[in-house]
Amino acid sequence: MKNTFWFALAATTVLCTGVLPVWAADADEKDGDEGSVEVPARPPKMYLAIAKFEDRVTSNYYDRHFRLQQVDNIRQRITDKVVNTRKFDVIERERIADILKEQSLQDTGITSGKEGDMNTPRAGMIRTCGYVMLGSVLSIGEDAAATRVDGTSAAVSKMKVEVQIRLENVESGKIVAAKTVQGFGKSSATGTRGTVSAGNIAEQALRDACDDAAEKAVALLMELAYPATVIAVGSKDITINVTEEMCAKGEIWEVIELGDEMIDDRGESSGADEEEIGRVEITKPGPKFSKAKPLKKGHMHFSGSADLLDDIEVGMRVRRVKQEVLDAERQQFKKKQKQQFESNF
Repeated sequence: MKNTFWFALAATTVLCTGVLPVWAADADEKDGDEGSVEVPARPPKMYLAIAKFEDRVTSNYYDRHFRLQQVDNIRQRITDKVVNTRKFDVIERERIADILKEQSLQDTGITSGKEGDMNTPRAGMIRTCGYVMLGSVLSIGEDAAATRVDGTSAAVSKMKVEVQIRLENVESGKIVAAKTVQGFGKSSATGTRGTVSAGNIAEQALRDACDDAAEKAVALLMELAYPATVIAVGSKDITINVTEEMCAKGEIWEVIELGDEMIDDRGESSGADEEEIGRVEITKPGPKFSKAKPLKKGHMHFSGSADLLDDIEVGMRVRRVKQEVLDAERQQFKKKQKQQFESNF
């Protein structure tokens, strides 16, 4: 499987963010001896500002006031989900440049800090980068249907929301990532004597679509800033640095090996080829990491070798398999089963 786009983005972010080694003195008294050891503190979080989203819906089916409500709703959902990842310091956009400027002055020794202060930068420290998430809602669409037979009514609503997400590096002013995500929602109900409200059905479907779009936007951010990787390989499963907020039990993920980085004529990275090593199923999502086991041969989504654990190495990337890919494979699997069954007659 070839995909150079995300590697290039991840590489750009790693160069910017780095790991900020902060040291704190910790006095340790044991057996009457006094001494101090330096213990590395937890790495700092990346600064992120989520700008006001734009309404770029061209259709006049919904009035502007309604559209602006949905735009703000999506932005708020994204903000909540980003905060829940516990990976970012979400701040006001106007403050991010000032914070980074202050860090720069401290790094060069222009500003002073108390000796031993954990928040005072020291020699060799790399500053945390700041990013701004920009967003535009491109479309909001509904596919609705309603029927009534013998006093029983039924209604179904399918909603789709299309959102463009861009990530800007505050220091360079460059857009380091841009992608359009689509959120889907569906709701239905049945009732008698007109008890079904098509409006309520549509509202629920729209909420689900907005939430789905927000989830995908945050997944984009996490893939850029904190690429999901294998951190341990056991005898029966693997451990990945993906938290329970970003995965669910039963999900299918692919393990990827990156090739050599490709450099273009301007000396800039064009990413690297990707090769799918195999697929795993999330078995135990956790607050700090998650467990996954290789799919067995014969599984409808199986990919790789029967001894997949022998092929997986620490540091390899992992990524959720897209739902549309799984749906297509499921249909193909059922078709093959039917053909095999019919061949017996």
